[in-house]
Amino acid sequence: MPLYFDVEQEPDDQPALSLPYIQDFENGRTNHGIRDLRGRPDLASTIPEAARSAALTELLVALAQPSAKYFTIGCLFVKLPPVDEADADDQAAGYIQFAYSDLKWEATDLNCQLTFAAAFKSRLEQSIGSDTWKVVVAIGTISTEGIGGPGIAWSISVEFWVKGESLDDACHSADRLLRVLKAMCTT
Repeated sequence: MPLYFDVEQEPDDQPALSLPYIQDFENGRTNHGIRDLRGRPDLASTIPEAARSAALTELLVALAQPSAKYFTIGCLFVKLPPVDEADADDQAAGYIQFAYSDLKWEATDLNCQLTFAAAFKSRLEQSIGSDTWKVVVAIGTISTEGIGGPGIAWSISVEFWVKGESLDDACHSADRLLRVLKAMCTT
């Protein structure tokens, strides 16, 4: 079925985000701020932004393991009502942003991020089945000095939108997509 996949590379001259960042509830936002899960899988189930998706919580737990190759920066999962068109499907959407745990080598090498994106696209193509997924991998710089990093590093944000005949179907489809990402990040 349909897979739309794109990679966007943000400019590297100005970090898009400085770690750590604080909560932001202004203007309807629901950002609870960063919670450093590195080596703390027990905290993954406390992330409010992942509460609506078991698969996103499972991914957070996997990335919080002490030996994880990546660590999480932020995430969100939302259920979206269908648009006002009679033939529109229900949707689920979200994102997870992460970076290589090795902040001095892999996280600072743009080629590592681009290689990850290409391999992820290949895995999605092999796994899509009858799902409808739109995935954008945004690669951008972050400032890591506040978390013990060398300064500037790259991060990967996997943004996704899925369609389903019902809201439950869309959420199950999103879970399948997130489990492909989990397999990608843990092998």
